[in-house]
Amino acid sequence: QIDSRELIIGGAIGIISSIVLALIFFVSTIKINLSLFFRITGILIMLIAAGLLSTSMHEFQEAGVLPIIKDNIYDISHILSTDSIAGGILKSLFGYNPSPSLLEIIIYLTYIAAIIILIRRFFLRLDRPKIELNQS
Repeated sequence: QIDSRELIIGGAIGIISSIVLALIFFVSTIKINLSLFFRITGILIMLIAAGLLSTSMHEFQEAGVLPIIKDNIYDISHILSTDSIAGGILKSLFGYNPSPSLLEIIIYLTYIAAIIILIRRFFLRLDRPKIELNQS
């Protein structure tokens, strides 16, 4: 049972930390390489989306909507459990599962491969000849 005081303290900590991070970001934006920043955040968003998709496949398998092709391909819960702090963070951000099924792995890797192919196809600039304008 969560006490309302703990809820208020947690909310205040979240708001204060977001304000501090926003100020740090605002002050340091002059020094940040925006191309690199957005490239890294794009990769993180891709991994978050892949984890969300993989987790949804896990939930569909548990509900019996999708068949379990092969359960527990590997089990690394003794190395990094979802009960640990790092495992909990990885689970909530990236859909980390220490013992995924075959379908979860296939969906995760297929999603990442498809996104990489789409990014390379539509968004990466190819070495195109530069057109120079003569100022004559």
